[in-house]
Amino acid sequence: MSQPTQPTYDSIWKALPDEVLLALIRLVVPDIGPTLTPWKTDIKIVFDRDLDNAYLITVNGITAILLLEYQNYLDATMPLRIYHYVSLLKLRYFQLHQRDIVVIPIVIWAVPGTIPDPVYESNAGTTVGIVSRYHDIRLSEMDWHSVDPLLLVLAPYLHGFEPDDLETVAVRMYQTVPQEYRLLLLGALLTISKRKYKNIDEIEQSILQKVRVTLDEIFEAIAEGPIGVKLIERGKTEGEVKGLQEAVTMLWRVRFSEVPPEVVASLNQATIAQMQKVLEAFARNAPEAEIRAQLGV
Repeated sequence: MSQPTQPTYDSIWKALPDEVLLALIRLVVPDIGPTLTPWKTDIKIVFDRDLDNAYLITVNGITAILLLEYQNYLDATMPLRIYHYVSLLKLRYFQLHQRDIVVIPIVIWAVPGTIPDPVYESNAGTTVGIVSRYHDIRLSEMDWHSVDPLLLVLAPYLHGFEPDDLETVAVRMYQTVPQEYRLLLLGALLTISKRKYKNIDEIEQSILQKVRVTLDEIFEAIAEGPIGVKLIERGKTEGEVKGLQEAVTMLWRVRFSEVPPEVVASLNQATIAQMQKVLEAFARNAPEAEIRAQLGV
């Protein structure tokens, strides 16, 4: 019986949701439109390999092709490769539509060391020549404390991360991304993590306990997509929960000084109805013991 094929480095990137890829692309193409439409060609007939990802996009309302290449090893031929890929994409588009199109190539590097300059230049004689440039994104040099929080889903796939770090990244991502994307991106992170970590089940349960969600919630969110009505409503609910938590915390500090750790932990798990009862207890000046009882501490 043959062994199952291991996912390639590129396949991990291809599993990322569009929201994450768009956040990444905006680092170098800030005016890209909100939609990535996959654009496949028969380019493998020319090269003994597929392109990693090609999309139809808009930039300031102008249609273009976005070419993404993911690289985890140093390759001095990258400028020539990108020049060939771009030329064939433009040719294929012209064959189909009888008009030219802009191609925006981006190479995403997750490798330390010196990479080639993102320029292919060929001169024939002194007056004829070709110059082709592309964008570089160097993940290994990113300051992950300052980039778009959506990109945190990529962090475990950089060099130097260990399984223990995945929990930290997952929790930080969940806490910092826009609420309506939390479950979607956490689901994406866990899905692609299954391809890297052998003990992902144990790590996964630890992450879910820390962010207090279930796999059922995540699967439901992924099925509906980032603009699904229930997902947006769940984001609104999370916002309401946070608002109630802040209100209870503020009232506790006014009445009883600093909030004890056990009360903080209980607030993080309390339902909306439970916190509303706590606020009612504060409103009638209930003693601390009664409020603790409402929170189960």
